[in-house]
Amino acid sequence: MRMAVMAAGQWTDAPADSGNLVREILWRLCQQHPSSTFLFISKKTFDGNDLPANAQPLVVSPILNKYYWEEWQLPRALKKEKVDQLLVMNDWPPAKAKIPVTLLITHGRWLQGADAKRVAELTPRVKQLLVFSETLRDTFLSQASDLAGKTVLLQPGQDAGYDPLEWDERQVIKQQHAGGTEYFLATGSIDPRNNTMPLLKAYSVLKKRLRSNVKLILAGDVTAAGKEVTDALTSYRFREDVIWIQQPDAATLASLTAGAYGLVYTNRHDGLALPIYHALHCKVPVVAFDSPAAREAGGPAVVYADPAHADDLAEKMMLLYKDERLRASHLAAIPATAHLPDWDTVVTAVGKALGLPVSA
Repeated sequence: MRMAVMAAGQWTDAPADSGNLVREILWRLCQQHPSSTFLFISKKTFDGNDLPANAQPLVVSPILNKYYWEEWQLPRALKKEKVDQLLVMNDWPPAKAKIPVTLLITHGRWLQGADAKRVAELTPRVKQLLVFSETLRDTFLSQASDLAGKTVLLQPGQDAGYDPLEWDERQVIKQQHAGGTEYFLATGSIDPRNNTMPLLKAYSVLKKRLRSNVKLILAGDVTAAGKEVTDALTSYRFREDVIWIQQPDAATLASLTAGAYGLVYTNRHDGLALPIYHALHCKVPVVAFDSPAAREAGGPAVVYADPAHADDLAEKMMLLYKDERLRASHLAAIPATAHLPDWDTVVTAVGKALGLPVSA
């Protein structure tokens, strides 16, 4: 089978921002289905040496505008390459695609502000919809209800690097990253959508009231929209206690998660709260802004804060930090669904949904 993939730029995403979901899925699909050919669509030339052996670039450089590219250039390129089906990740399919189209959704950011007329035009071309959370499914179907009967709900995968740590192992991680002190971890890009500024305000309240040496580690790069937050950090009162690890690799992020006193999750709109799954799997408690995705991931194990009030986030962080019995009770409530299957199992299900041939 020849499968084209629309996911340009997503397979190089950072672990802290996405958990590398797109890369995990695509690379393992290629590995599990060596008899199939995968064509990675891009508008710009890129180095394909990093791609799996049975994957190759399909560069379609725009001649005029986005409309012409989607309506004419891409369909012609797909026809020329004799593509059997198209996998579109976190984007809308081209309107004139005449081959089976599968949408695969790993986050909900791209759905915000979608044009209803365009949605109605494009969704009839979709053969099936693959989603990694009930929250993402419900968000998408609220805009495209006609795909309800074509939707497949899948679980995300658990990276092998996430495991609970013994006390002495945690001490090593704390010494390595936080000078030996306890720390709260916030995973994700510094960006308004991740509510980094409300988090810093909540941390200020905690530091003033508790007079504690507990640190805050921000694990993730900064986006263009988040630049004002990092600029503000230079004059932030507790800047010496905020540790910014800009581009942690997967192994570093896993150790940071397992070594944390608690995870603070303030994103409300991505639709898949992967950091919560990781933390709870490592038996690390979580404080989160209340959202459907957070509740789906953590259920009763998470301490929820009102997203409209930074002070409430501070209160919940302080409560978790001071009350060991509360901490223990929430860890005891970790649902079985917080422990995800490995990525190979997940991608096997994706390949089955796509109808990819299985090698003997």
